[in-house]
Amino acid sequence: MQNPIRVAAFAADSTWRWAMQGAVEQHRRFWRQFVLWLARQDGAEADTLWVRLGQRRIAPGMTIGCDAGVTRPDGSAAADVEVEAVAVSPAGKPRPVRLPRRGDAFSGALSDFTEPGDWRLVVRATAAGGRQLERSARFTVVRQDLELANPRANPLLMRQLAEATPGGVRAPEELPDILDEIRSQPATFETLEQWAYSPWDKWPMFLLLAGLLIVEWFLRRRFGLV
Repeated sequence: MQNPIRVAAFAADSTWRWAMQGAVEQHRRFWRQFVLWLARQDGAEADTLWVRLGQRRIAPGMTIGCDAGVTRPDGSAAADVEVEAVAVSPAGKPRPVRLPRRGDAFSGALSDFTEPGDWRLVVRATAAGGRQLERSARFTVVRQDLELANPRANPLLMRQLAEATPGGVRAPEELPDILDEIRSQPATFETLEQWAYSPWDKWPMFLLLAGLLIVEWFLRRRFGLV
């Protein structure tokens, strides 16, 4: 039988105590090797570049986190690597993405994506000895029309709108009676007029103010106040 399925049963739930007692690296190495063995990746002979996105579908303008790193064949994280990343738009235009180192991995944020469609995050790493690694992850920018997001009718909302107007709620089977009612009523039109008057921006008011200033200046001069 080729490629048999690997199954493991680990009857313990307190390995987190290893990290609390100072064995953080041993705890991490144990679980990394455990998972790699189950995934049949324990026999890998080369470094592996991995890329992980916070989510795969976003709306325009949203920000998503991304992580990347290089894992050695023994499951440990490679420290002597350089990573660079670019985001490729649906039209094929690349845009650089900054991924600073944070611990054993490289983490950053993807933002300002307004063009809808399928995007690709391409990560390239330079491992020890100049070996080049490349891996990509896809995500989709979805532009949703809020008006068409829920195409189902909302009877409650339509009733509230009808009750807020002079009209009312009518059933579809009442359409003939509604037409007869409209036909029997005389045509009426309503108009609404609004007007306002302000004397402050008129010529008489300007002349009155100018006259008052002249009289005030004449009186002050007459009585020797200027």
